[in-house]
Amino acid sequence: MSSLNSRFFYGIFPEVNSKRCHGDFLINQILTTHGCFPVHQHRIFGKSPDCECGRDQGTVSHYVYGCQIYREVRQKYFPKNFFQLGILELILNTRAKIGLKIIIQDVLTKYLTGVVSSS
Repeated sequence: MSSLNSRFFYGIFPEVNSKRCHGDFLINQILTTHGCFPVHQHRIFGKSPDCECGRDQGTVSHYVYGCQIYREVRQKYFPKNFFQLGILELILNTRAKIGLKIIIQDVLTKYLTGVVSSS
């Protein structure tokens, strides 16, 4: 049995390796697709799965690659070819990782402070 999350995670880490450990809370939110993302909150609590931008559902991929709210963060921190890179490649890029953490911290903060609608 396979879930979308396990397929997403397998796409990033196709082989289990206990030597590889990412002990970063914000990065782990990306890797597991759990936590503050509206799509995850929808599955668990029935909240709206939509991003506050109104253009798509609040998935990891949407926030990293497409959400207009974080366009400036991507322009400042991500390499120009980031659309061609996978999530893991962005995590391993020191500058892009900073941008990823800024995005996820903002999504998490909005969720915790109730800024994002829970309809």
